[in-house]
Amino acid sequence: MCALVVLAVGCERAPLDCPSIEPGSLVITEITSGEDGGGLGEWIELFNASNATIDLLGTRIEFTTLDGGSTQEFTVRRQLTVGAGAYVTFGRFADEGRPDHIDYGYASDLDTSFLSRAAVEVVVCGEEVDQAIYRELPADGSLALDGAVAPSATTNDVEANFCTDSLGGTPREENRPCT
Repeated sequence: MCALVVLAVGCERAPLDCPSIEPGSLVITEITSGEDGGGLGEWIELFNASNATIDLLGTRIEFTTLDGGSTQEFTVRRQLTVGAGAYVTFGRFADEGRPDHIDYGYASDLDTSFLSRAAVEVVVCGEEVDQAIYRELPADGSLALDGAVAPSATTNDVEANFCTDSLGGTPREENRPCT
């Protein structure tokens, strides 16, 4: 008689399906370090610039230092849809019991602060959908794409189109104009 012995070594997550998301369909519009004590915590916001609802399951957000030496990332591990022309937020919280201003909590994948200077990429099936660069996250408020410009994958390529929103940010809403 034989006995089957199963040993678990480490924790491996099941692979996710690749969503069909075209480059430029999702736009990075706002990032906060969560240091301001305003109670909103650390989060990042995307805008759906396409004309269709997008399911983000399997989408990865990567933060890479500007010298390429270090990377942090998280992956959306459940169905999460964002309508055309709508915003979606991801925060460093447990997904269960996350605050109302956060659509997806990524703390099970990434439970450390965002890199202080980085290139942020939205990646789907190994392909870049959008990228933005920040050289410093504000200690108070958020780094926000100028609300006076239409959010797009080209407007967020220009660092001068981002400013500090010292009022704490606008999660899941249109950003305020930079002054």
